[in-house]
Amino acid sequence: MRTIPRDLFNQANLLENLGHLYIELETIAKENILVDEDPERDSFEMSVDGYSNSQSIKSIFIKVNGENQSVYRYINSRERYSLYCMDMLTEEEIEVFDKDGKLSTDFLEYAVNEKEDQELEIKSSLGDEEYQDNLNSNPKTKVP
Repeated sequence: MRTIPRDLFNQANLLENLGHLYIELETIAKENILVDEDPERDSFEMSVDGYSNSQSIKSIFIKVNGENQSVYRYINSRERYSLYCMDMLTEEEIEVFDKDGKLSTDFLEYAVNEKEDQELEIKSSLGDEEYQDNLNSNPKTKVP
C-alpha cells in the first residue's frame, strides 16, 4: 500500500538520481557505460524489493560493457545521491555517486576494471600476436 507523500518523494528521488546518472555519463563519454531502457516497456514501472527495502525501475538499467546491471535506491534514504549498482557476477553493491553527486571512484573503477578484465580474457584466449592483430584491424584501437 502506498503512502503519500513518502512514496512520492521516494519515487521522485529515484527518477532524479537516474536522470542525474544519465547526465554524468554523458559528460565523461565512456563508451562502455550507459543508461539503457527496455524497448518492450513504454513507462517507468516502479518495483519495490521488500527484502532489501530498495526500489528500482524495471525498464531502466545500467549497461557496463554490454552487460545489464541492476540499479536501485534504498527506500526512505535521506541522502540526495543514493543510487547503487549491483555487479551481477560478484553480487557486490557499488555506490554510483559520491556525496556531491559526481560518479564515485568505486563505480568508475568498477566499469574500467570490467573493461580491462574483458580485454585480458580476450588477450589470453587469442594469444599476444592474434590479439594485437585484432586491435589493429579495429580503427578505434589501431596502434601506429
